[in-house]
Amino acid sequence: MDNYLKEIEIKGWRSFSPTGVKLKNLKKINLLIGPNNSGKSNIIRFFQSLKYFLTGRPTPNLIAACYMTEKDTWLNLSGDVTGLFKVIHKGEIHNFEIIRKPKENTEILLVDGESTGRSFMNWRHLIVNRISLYTDIRGFVQNTDSNRIEHRFGDTRVSDVIFKRGTYDLEWYKEYIQNMSKWLSKLMNEDVKLEVKLQEYALGQSPYVYDNILSKESKEEEEEFEKKFRFGSRMKRAEFEIRINKGGDELFFEPEELGRGILQFIILLSALYEQKSKEAIVFIEEPETNLHAGAIKELMDILENESLFENHQYFLITHSHAILDKINENYSVYRFEMEESGATSVVSCTTKTDNFSLLDLLGVNPSQMLLSNLVIWVEGPSDRIYINKWIEIYNNKLETNYIEGRNYSFIFYGGSLLDHYYLLDDEGNVDEFIDFLNISRYAAIVCDSDLGDNRTTYKNRVERIRTRLTEKPELNSYIFQWITDGREIENYVPKELFVGVISNKIRKRENFYYAKEKKLHYFSSPNPEMIKEKNFVKDLSFDKFFAEMYIRESELEDEDLKGAIINNISRSFDKVIIANEVVKLWEEQCGLLNSDLDEKMTRLMELIKRANS
Repeated sequence: MDNYLKEIEIKGWRSFSPTGVKLKNLKKINLLIGPNNSGKSNIIRFFQSLKYFLTGRPTPNLIAACYMTEKDTWLNLSGDVTGLFKVIHKGEIHNFEIIRKPKENTEILLVDGESTGRSFMNWRHLIVNRISLYTDIRGFVQNTDSNRIEHRFGDTRVSDVIFKRGTYDLEWYKEYIQNMSKWLSKLMNEDVKLEVKLQEYALGQSPYVYDNILSKESKEEEEEFEKKFRFGSRMKRAEFEIRINKGGDELFFEPEELGRGILQFIILLSALYEQKSKEAIVFIEEPETNLHAGAIKELMDILENESLFENHQYFLITHSHAILDKINENYSVYRFEMEESGATSVVSCTTKTDNFSLLDLLGVNPSQMLLSNLVIWVEGPSDRIYINKWIEIYNNKLETNYIEGRNYSFIFYGGSLLDHYYLLDDEGNVDEFIDFLNISRYAAIVCDSDLGDNRTTYKNRVERIRTRLTEKPELNSYIFQWITDGREIENYVPKELFVGVISNKIRKRENFYYAKEKKLHYFSSPNPEMIKEKNFVKDLSFDKFFAEMYIRESELEDEDLKGAIINNISRSFDKVIIANEVVKLWEEQCGLLNSDLDEKMTRLMELIKRANS
């Protein structure tokens, strides 16, 4: 890195007393760790305030009106606030200083002690152009108008940005797709390709970037592009598409279908990739949201080691203890605490015992790695919704009161990510794996059997755990592997509940582009009569089975059209939305209809009881 922050010192800002906080010897990756309400986020809020202040001032104004309120000052006293940043630029240290005086209503900007027009422009370049603040990286927002999970990164839909840039610069887009597909393949242990496409498109128009290339130089084409796609309009937006190669067959998914951790991984890396050519200083708040330990470590490897990001410097504001395993000479770590006076104190952590103190500060005990007594590992968020409902039913049946977050917690492992976990490998061949029992003392691992179609045996990752539990029966006191009797957890749900929800509770699909005829195909409302005489047996895929409700009787003889309808409708089902509606309709007796579900829930409740005894 030729240009980066070497030191940050802030005084008088919010929980930072007049003595201030100082972060010295900053490196490529800088971790700001501490419990809630310890002042970590006030670092990012300070830079946020400077961004607002300087973005609105494109021309030099060295002594400007103060852009703060008394709530931004220490103890709300409206005292002076100062910021001093040591910036390395081509091997030389430069001091950027801002003096903020609310009582005098002034803000003074200096570089190397001087206040000139050039100083202002250097300040503006640093704050506005080089510093990026990612304060909301969950990567999804429920759009109430379209009833879709929207891909968002703060106020930006990253998929829109990637699509638009790809239409201007195809070589950039090809490199982006190649790298994102490589990272996703490694994360998911699958043959994965990522694409970006339009959500909706004109008759005869391809939704993919490759078929919508525009010339940068042509102003008329650019104006036509904006008119054609209207980014920001709900009806003309881009979305990510994941393609997984399964034995020669290419399966298509939206990221959230594979778990919101996958979506977050894509959103964050895509936003950073878009800035790869910049000398960027990036602040990321809670990057671990929705990412399990293996995924957060994979993310950290990419940020640290990929040459694409060699010009980036990162500040991660986090509660995650998993990142501590990655610390090396490229990291600096700072422990944030709140003193009795209400002031934030910051200590640089340079030894292993310092890192132990971080675990204590985060409330991580040596005997556990989560603040719950049992972890239920599930493939995705819809599994959590169903299991929570069934625990509620069995709480009533058994007169117990087990609560998520206190008696048990969930971790999403995203299907193939289960390959990265193991159970007490005595041979020591575990360099690439994470031990379930290092994360919690008790664990339930819920696995879809995926039996059906041409599959008659469990996947290797499921069979490996089952074999291990057979070889070591003593583990059964701590580990319960729940392999679904049907193809997936949805096969436990009575058919009539899905029919009611898909018919009446979720947004209905209106049309799709039928490639064979090169035109839009329009649907009628889903018709339960189309599956009335069919049984929702355990080896059927729930989404494909209930997609048949969209087929008209007149279309039954057209096998190509039927296949296209089932493929498009099944991919449009949002499992999370459907699960939330199903559990609202679930009566207590439904939990006892399936003998395998009753057996599995009885075992799960016994394990929760043991873990909380």
